[in-house]
Amino acid sequence: KPAKKDSSVQVVYTADAGVGYAYGPYGGSASHNSIPLKYGDAEGGRHVWDAILRDPETVNDDSTIMNGDISYARGWPWTWELFAKETEDIFTPAPVMTTYGNHEFDYGKNPFYLCQGGDSGGEAGIPTAIRFNFESETRPWYHLRQGPIHFIAMSSEQSISDQSFWLRTEVFPNVNRTLTPWVIAFFHRPYHM
Repeated sequence: KPAKKDSSVQVVYTADAGVGYAYGPYGGSASHNSIPLKYGDAEGGRHVWDAILRDPETVNDDSTIMNGDISYARGWPWTWELFAKETEDIFTPAPVMTTYGNHEFDYGKNPFYLCQGGDSGGEAGIPTAIRFNFESETRPWYHLRQGPIHFIAMSSEQSISDQSFWLRTEVFPNVNRTLTPWVIAFFHRPYHM
């Protein structure tokens, strides 16, 4: 539902909340599922989605931001299906904005470099780009306006210089602070690493 310029916008913001279970130092968390799960075994990620659904304000959400490490599929395609099933009630009523995390697209300018056996399990961003309608899996940054906010989705997994050029030439010249006094940029990892 589009918001008006002078209205508020309510956004669900989450990251690193995919499905999965890990043993060892990550035991009990949804992170870094290095082994495939039995279908229906959601463990840690399920707790995040259950909490969001229990929140009575969830029905008023205008958007959702999934800021990387979305499903933790890491090369297991059926994990994307399990993730979609678990999050359907949250993501269906409101638009979803996503960014790549290292578990969708391994760090580097070339999406196919370092992907085999790395953090993304060889996915190279392709399942994420297709499921969330990115114009390009190698240029997954975008910007959009919703009510009083201009959202800027960036990728911590691609070239910073390419995105800096995009910000200077395409985004900032089109940000109207009278119409959108709020500018919110998001990306998976901090850029100071």
